[in-house]
Amino acid sequence: MKEIEIVGLYGAQLRPCSVCDVTELGEKLAREQASEATDAARRDSDLAYAIAERAFSRFGTDVRVRLTPIDSPRGLWLTLRHRLGGGLQVLVNGRKVAPEPGKVLDALA
Repeated sequence: MKEIEIVGLYGAQLRPCSVCDVTELGEKLAREQASEATDAARRDSDLAYAIAERAFSRFGTDVRVRLTPIDSPRGLWLTLRHRLGGGLQVLVNGRKVAPEPGKVLDALA
């Protein structure tokens, strides 16, 4: 199986309980989180979405996409191990690739 690991800055995601999710509270939380996210977090999330969308459309279930927050223990470890720079970084099957959808797809092929 092919694997893409996207290391970046992502906004916090809170899931309301199932009762709250049925009411307007679930939508309100999602709107608040989107409006409070930093520009960098929004850019990273948008780019991660574009990469994942293209990978799934081309490879279907043969690809696994993992989003790793840069400020998590795994994100810090990957940053040190692979000498990742700032901003969104992508690993394809454990190798650093330019964070551009076309280059990620080329590395998967």
